[in-house]
Amino acid sequence: MLKKSILIVIACIFIWNKSYSQTDTALVNAYQDLVNGKEGAEMAYFAAFPVTFMQFYETMLNPAKDRLFCEKHLAAFRNKLSNVPVAAYYKRLVTLSITGIWSGFRCVTYLQDLIHYYTEKNPQQMLKSLSTFSRGYQLRFWQFYWSSPNTTDVYQNEYVKLRGIMYPLSPEQTKIMDIAFDFAYREIEVREYERDGIF
Repeated sequence: MLKKSILIVIACIFIWNKSYSQTDTALVNAYQDLVNGKEGAEMAYFAAFPVTFMQFYETMLNPAKDRLFCEKHLAAFRNKLSNVPVAAYYKRLVTLSITGIWSGFRCVTYLQDLIHYYTEKNPQQMLKSLSTFSRGYQLRFWQFYWSSPNTTDVYQNEYVKLRGIMYPLSPEQTKIMDIAFDFAYREIEVREYERDGIF
């Protein structure tokens, strides 16, 4: 029984690694096509880019990769996808944030900066995208959005500005952001099992 369980775990790890290897290959190839201006490259790159925070974390923060790998891909995602539909782009920003956690890695900070940039650029569209998700997911989005050890007033000022725009559009969604801000501003989330070493 134990031997069978070990084999199942090994098989799962193999499939998991193979999956991320395929994701890496698709992303790298799509990036080259994007840089070379190949027709249809923007949508292909967008499709190859990670969808969830876990995919982002595993793809961009693999120890085998250097810091520039993440920087160049986030720069491409930010600056070279003008033909991607706005609704699809903002939805991807949301899914990249849900379950996100501030980790101290520069790449995660770059991701947060990207999401802040586009939220401030078009808060109405971000609200519209968030409205398609449950309140729980919206809370997780804003929790990652505001999570930071930063002790400056930059986030405080941004919060006041966003709240002034959001409240007339959706008091309910604004309330969700308020709750997240109260809990996440100047805080760093540490998962209980990681902190206590339970597992």
